[in-house]
Amino acid sequence: MARRKEIKNITLGLYGSFISSNNDFGGYWGIGKICLLAQQHETDLVRLDLLAESISPASAEFSRLVAGYHSFLQKHLAARNIPENWLTSATIELDFKPSYPSRSKFRL
Repeated sequence: MARRKEIKNITLGLYGSFISSNNDFGGYWGIGKICLLAQQHETDLVRLDLLAESISPASAEFSRLVAGYHSFLQKHLAARNIPENWLTSATIELDFKPSYPSRSKFRL
């Protein structure tokens, strides 16, 4: 039986990878490209749903990025023998105009 600590470790690994300066997307920092997507859609909030492999606002340009993080999640769940159906959600939310304290969330 998986413990919360194992899921927390997976979350921290995803988080570390996502915010890393090595999060390259088309030659640019992934978060910078996501910020541009938010600006283009005149929104402050971008949400990546790793289980559904979708991004809101919708953009086909980011399908490879979301699929990569979905794969990362599946790989780490499988390594710990945690079935994906144990998760009710796996989202990354970026709020580019947060109020204090920040609403930005990264959770499984």
